[in-house]
Amino acid sequence: MQIHCRCNHQAPFEQFTTTLTGELPKGQYQCPACGHAWRLAQDQPARLTRTGFFMPATVKIVGAQAQI
Repeated sequence: MQIHCRCNHQAPFEQFTTTLTGELPKGQYQCPACGHAWRLAQDQPARLTRTGFFMPATVKIVGAQAQI
């Protein structure tokens, strides 16, 4: 799977999960070209509506501390 950064760098998923010093924490990603870092954060938990319809959890992308 390919990931596209906002700097237009495109690379396999695995390259966005590691840095020069090792692997990033689960759910955190960093562009190997520009160093921009982000993580996934839960926006709303999963829930059932009044009619019994299952609404899955939603996530949002938030900035994260970049690592070397």
